[in-house]
Amino acid sequence: LFSVLYRMYEMYEYRGAFQTSQQVGEELLRTAHRQDAHRQDAGTLLLGSHEALACTRFHLGAFAQVLDHTEQGFSLYDRRHHVDCVSLYGRDVGVSCYYWAAMALWFQGYIDQAWAKNTEALDLARELGHPYSLSMALIRAAFLGLFCREPGATRQWAEAAMALAAEHGFLTHGAIGTILQ
Repeated sequence: LFSVLYRMYEMYEYRGAFQTSQQVGEELLRTAHRQDAHRQDAGTLLLGSHEALACTRFHLGAFAQVLDHTEQGFSLYDRRHHVDCVSLYGRDVGVSCYYWAAMALWFQGYIDQAWAKNTEALDLARELGHPYSLSMALIRAAFLGLFCREPGATRQWAEAAMALAAEHGFLTHGAIGTILQ
């Protein structure tokens, strides 16, 4: 059930149906509370639910709620379950929590804190060695560089994302990197 709901959340999120993705995200969280207690990797479903709600709330402009969900995600994140996260979500959602927090902090005017979270996202993604998670972190870093009017940083991260995207066939990331470049 959780996997189906998560894919529904992603579909609505990618379509820009953020109110619906929020509703599905809230159902994800309820489902995770019911199912997580029975899993060996307790916390993985809750972590993904909080990351999903952080993403949706970001797109709805509810930045304080983004930070609430990312903080809950950070409290659940355990690198030992990185493989479980990647197999379930296709990326490391701990890395995602860092970059959603960075973006929300920037929009709230906390530039230094945003840069710090951005650095944590990139460092963790590099340490884990998961190409898709790193590509996502580089794209978000490039957006942050753009928002902060740092063209050198934006170009550097966009080009790194483009190279990784070309190497691994991440077409969307390559296209976004090109736009940001």
